[in-house]
Order: sequence, then structure tokens, then C-alpha cells
Amino acid sequence: MAIDGKDLNVLWQRTIKDTESSNSFAVGNFTGDDIPDFFTFVSKGQWPNSTGSLQIMMDGKDGRIVYTDSIGCTGFSSPVVYDLDGDGYDEAVISVNEFDCSLGYAGKSPRKMENKLIAIDFRKRKVSTIDQLTDFKNIFSTPWVGDLDDDGYLDIVHCQYYNPPPPGELVSFLGMKIKRIATPVRMRKPIRWGAYRGSRGDGLFSKEPEAAP
Repeated sequence: MAIDGKDLNVLWQRTIKDTESSNSFAVGNFTGDDIPDFFTFVSKGQWPNSTGSLQIMMDGKDGRIVYTDSIGCTGFSSPVVYDLDGDGYDEAVISVNEFDCSLGYAGKSPRKMENKLIAIDFRKRKVSTIDQLTDFKNIFSTPWVGDLDDDGYLDIVHCQYYNPPPPGELVSFLGMKIKRIATPVRMRKPIRWGAYRGSRGDGLFSKEPEAAP
């Protein structure tokens, strides 16, 4: 639901039947106009008996769903956003878990588990894998994108949690990796949605800032 902050009128609303969501939206320029757009993913079914996830991108102008996919199983990690290829359109970066989604989170641990960090290019309708690791998962942690060492190139930090094959437990915490990926992506403009609830953590998406030096 989009609400006008000036007069509290509802601008638009959309319902995605038979799903729920426990993660946040990411905000970015996905459609090419000057109105911010929204991306998130929702879980099919009801926790802990979720049976998969849907990736949803909405045009901020009218709430129209202009992109959907069904990658991986449910989780609570939120997306982050940056224009990775410098074409003027933002890509979304999200963490997904690949396993037998029909097991849900209340049943037996799946025989195979793989965590992937992916980038979605909505304009080209292309999904690229940034990182992946077998026998690891990410249920809760949102990635971070920024410039850690101030060298002008994008860094990505994300977490992966150890999930051994059965008799391991899907929701147990058994240790983790924290990864920093130094990318070749030149930071030609500041990052506005590079962390949970935005780069400043305040949920605000400001107008386009001045270009980075």
C-alpha cells in the first residue's frame, strides 16, 4: 500500500494472494522514470510451512507489478540496490537459499542446501550469481553494499550460516561466515539503498544526490 504523506490518501495498493512477507522493501530506479520503484520477495504459504518465494518489483507510479520470479525458498533477508553496470537503471542484490522448498522450515533438514547472492537486472530480465556456497544458508541477514576501503569501487558484505546435511537442523545456528567481496564496479554515484532500511538505516529515499567524485 502506498500512502500520500501529505494528505494520507491511498495512492495504490496491491494484494499478492496466499503469501506473507517478513522482510523489507528495497527502493530504487528500476523502470527509468523519476518515481522510485519497489522490490521485495514474499513467501508462499505460512511460516513455518512455507513452500517457496516470489520476487516482486512494483512500479512506484501505480503499484503495477512489472517483474516476478520464483527463485529459492523463503527467508527474511531484505534486498539492497545499486546500478552495477552503469546503465542508469538500478539492480537489486538479494540472498536466496536453494533447497527442497516443499519441506518448509518445520520438517526435516533438506539433503542439499545452497546459499546464493544474486543480482537482478530488471531491464534486461537477467539474474546473475555473485557468490554461492553449498551447505550454507542465510535466513535473516541483509547484505550491505558500499565502499569499505574508500578506493572508489563497490564492496559487498554478506553472511552465510553453516547448514550441514542431515541430521542437521534447518533453523539451528551452527556457525557462520562473514564475506567481503571487492568488486570491479566503479562507484559513479552515491549509494542510496545499500543496507537494511536504506544506506542510513532510516527508511528514507532522498532525491538523487550529487555524483561521487
